[in-house]
Amino acid sequence: MMALDTTTYLPDCILTKLDRASMAVSLEARVPLLDHRVVEFAWRLPLAFKFKYQIFQEKQILRRILQKHIPPALFERPKRGFGVPILLATGAVFNRVDKEPLIRQLYPIAELGKPAGQPTRAPQFMRLLVSASQPRIDGDALDFRDEVLAQIFDRGNPTPKRTLTFTIDVTDEGTTSGSPFRLRRTFEHWRRIGTLTFDNAVASYNGDFVIHFNHPAWREDRNDPRTAKRQTHSS
Repeated sequence: MMALDTTTYLPDCILTKLDRASMAVSLEARVPLLDHRVVEFAWRLPLAFKFKYQIFQEKQILRRILQKHIPPALFERPKRGFGVPILLATGAVFNRVDKEPLIRQLYPIAELGKPAGQPTRAPQFMRLLVSASQPRIDGDALDFRDEVLAQIFDRGNPTPKRTLTFTIDVTDEGTTSGSPFRLRRTFEHWRRIGTLTFDNAVASYNGDFVIHFNHPAWREDRNDPRTAKRQTHSS
């Protein structure tokens, strides 16, 4: 069950909803129980420490810890999820707020430093590629976060020693195919507009293996702020 949750339910459902909801209001959410050290420890524990067969009760260690600090009545009760009306309403709100939850529109970048009154000219798609001048980081089964940090730091030394440069390409030509559960996007005619260089970095090892980007309000016309589905929150 843990393996199934780790490979399907968490990344495909729970963490996806958390990411979408938090990024919608410019929050960087964290999941402490998915810290890799907690997960590795939980995997090593005997099943009896995590599940009580006699009464079909899970989360045994957490329950024992809570017993020392709060009344049992606060946690020894049936799990309650969202009812169907709330789920339907939530789905309708997300559908209205963000028409393309898997795409981040680029107008916030295009509008940085833009004089008032000047029209927005945002490309539809952008990609960041590690510059060919960056050294290759050797190692088997490297975590991409370790690769990013190794580009800038020497192991064990918190002082930045190098920089990490990405090339910036944009295009307005892209197509989407596939089912809603497995979308595929193809792009054409990328054009390079510059580079992005980092002289410092920080990585989070909480079990989340993705890079987060702010989720701005969806605009029917990405260049027209009057068409936004909601107000963008900034943090």
